[in-house]
Amino acid sequence: MLRALALSIRVSMAISCNYFLHSLKRLPWVGKKIPDTVYRIPTTKMILSLVVELGKILFGFIGALLTLAALIFGPLFLIERGFTNLDLFYHYFFFIFFLVVPLGSNVIFQTRDSNAYTMVHLLKLDGRNFLLSRMLYTLLLKSIRYALLLLVIGLLIDLSPRESLMLSGYILFAALIWEALILKLFDRIKINIYEKTGYLLGLLALLLGTCYALPYLGVILSLRRFLSGGLPFALFAMAAGFSLWQLFSYDRYHALTQQTIDREKLLLMEDLLKKKAFIDVDLAEEKLGREKVSSTGHLEGYDLFNHLFFTRHRRIITRPVQIKTAIVAAGALLLWTLLLLKPEFQDPVRENILSLSPYFVFFMYLLSSGDKFSRMLFFNCDRYMLKEHYYKDKEAILKNFTLRLKFSIRLNLLPAAAVAVLLSGTGIIIGMGSAIVQLLPMVVTIFSLALFFSTHYLFIYYLLQPYTADLTRKSPLYGVINALIYVISFGSIHLKTSSVIFTLAVIFFTLAYTGAAILLTYHLAPRTFKLR
Repeated sequence: MLRALALSIRVSMAISCNYFLHSLKRLPWVGKKIPDTVYRIPTTKMILSLVVELGKILFGFIGALLTLAALIFGPLFLIERGFTNLDLFYHYFFFIFFLVVPLGSNVIFQTRDSNAYTMVHLLKLDGRNFLLSRMLYTLLLKSIRYALLLLVIGLLIDLSPRESLMLSGYILFAALIWEALILKLFDRIKINIYEKTGYLLGLLALLLGTCYALPYLGVILSLRRFLSGGLPFALFAMAAGFSLWQLFSYDRYHALTQQTIDREKLLLMEDLLKKKAFIDVDLAEEKLGREKVSSTGHLEGYDLFNHLFFTRHRRIITRPVQIKTAIVAAGALLLWTLLLLKPEFQDPVRENILSLSPYFVFFMYLLSSGDKFSRMLFFNCDRYMLKEHYYKDKEAILKNFTLRLKFSIRLNLLPAAAVAVLLSGTGIIIGMGSAIVQLLPMVVTIFSLALFFSTHYLFIYYLLQPYTADLTRKSPLYGVINALIYVISFGSIHLKTSSVIFTLAVIFFTLAYTGAAILLTYHLAPRTFKLR
């Protein structure tokens, strides 16, 4: 089994290293500097493999920390406005790590990636040794990860080191028990619950709902004294040991791997993952035919082409924007009604309204349809049209970019106008009087942000064209840039300022960036916008 684990880790590191190098070579400018011979340099690959594995370990810690924050400490803070209620902490911990996490993240039945297929079907590694070694490695690493995190967190919430280590032990015990239970269930009824996605998600939602609903109803499971006791810990350890013995005693792993690590299922899953990025921009053919097209007698060429395209696809691009606008309008009416019925709320709004500029950056990011607009263009149009020579002509590319940019701006100006009306109307209701002119820079900010998001996504789409004909994403830089935009937008809400300088800086940056993006697109797009 140790040999199977060592071989599995080596193969996984090699695959990860090759994928990392492949991603680096896909980067613009930098990728061209990396020779193909780098794949044949053992020392370089060994160092890169270690770096990649360390990165995986780091991201594992980040994932565990986010799990604790989102599922335990976030709800704990919402109810208690603090983290001192350890009874509630243990309540959440029990539901999350005794039920939800081990049920939702089974190792044996969810080990069906390309690495598993390589090990079991290509290298002919024994299925039992492979699955058990991966299970033990994964669960022990998870337990150690949570032990370190809980030891650090324990210093902040008065959780003793002994309790932290016991809780990490419970995470391991519960996972082993569930691995054995699910394997036993499969052996009895021959049903893989992880192929019944709807039922599994429903069960997990029920468990999570129960976990968070009980405290709101005043019911908190007092488990701290029980779980921190030596006898219950020993009993769970014995149950986990018995489960581990059952897992080792199971003698039909070969048949199990033939069913779960199947080439056809693996290819199907990869195909679904490819299409996942475009699922919200896919429109059935029969729905396309239902859209009525207005008179087009005055249009010709690419003006007509784009008019017909946007009209037929209004269900997936125009209507979501209209829904967002309607939500903003409804929110405005509710806010105005509240301010009129409860005048005491007007003073705090009046005091803080000028400090809302940082929030509008993230708000307009959420209302933007730029990324979805670009994916819709590729999935429904460009992946077919870029195969045609005339469509790749410089004049055609720039003409289509101009028409699309105009349409994108019109799309994003609609919710921006709703937000501007919301802001202005609020200023009138709270009685700002002549001081309402101070809102003018904020209104300009809102529209400039709409212009920025309209241009930005189309600009990087034309500059990088990140998708391939088989719907995979080729450019990692595209994902990095979009992630950076999200981080900046989300980070802006943490800025506490009412400075006019900030507002003017946002306006200047968005307008300057928009102008530069348009110029660069006209200069570079004829060379960069192609089917990969």
